Amino acid sequence: VWYMRAALRMPIYVLRARRLRRDVGGVVFAAGEILQVLLALAGTVCMFTWIGYILFSPHYAAASADGNVNVDLSTFPRALQSLFTLLTSANFPDVMLPAYSASRLNVVFFLAYVVITGWIGQSLVLATVFGAYKRQNMRQFQEHFQNARLAALHRAFRALLAATPPHRVLPTHVSAHGTAVPPRAATAHAGPGDAA
Repeated sequence: VWYMRAALRMPIYVLRARRLRRDVGGVVFAAGEILQVLLALAGTVCMFTWIGYILFSPHYAAASADGNVNVDLSTFPRALQSLFTLLTSANFPDVMLPAYSASRLNVVFFLAYVVITGWIGQSLVLATVFGAYKRQNMRQFQEHFQNARLAALHRAFRALLAATPPHRVLPTHVSAHGTAVPPRAATAHAGPGDAA
């Protein structure tokens, strides 16, 4: 029973918080656009993994046979795991040391990977998420503004209908909140200059 409460805590909180529910809906609404950028980043990581596996697998196979290296590019799954971890810069110097010891020019591959995936790719993902969130917020603001405008027009129309002849609406016919005030109550509160 306790694990059900723990599992349901977050969905219940999201459903009860209206603003959070709206924001989560905005991110879900933009999931297609975000997914495209994430797939492009994943494709870039896979391409670099394949190139790194082809270029550096002999160097890492010898180093992993000695047990000197924790991260390696000797097999494709290990290379994918190592370069995915390198995406977060967690294993940066360690992952390139066997290739670097073979040739100093091999550092160009790893620097290109860090710049393209770590700096450009992750910045692109962040910009896409922020842009989608901003567009969703703007759309919701425009809908809210349009609804508020229509409500104000309806209140003004009701005030015109409620006005006594000669169908003149005084400022006292509309309260501070924009709601229509009945004409008799409005004339009771009217000042000496407001009477017709």
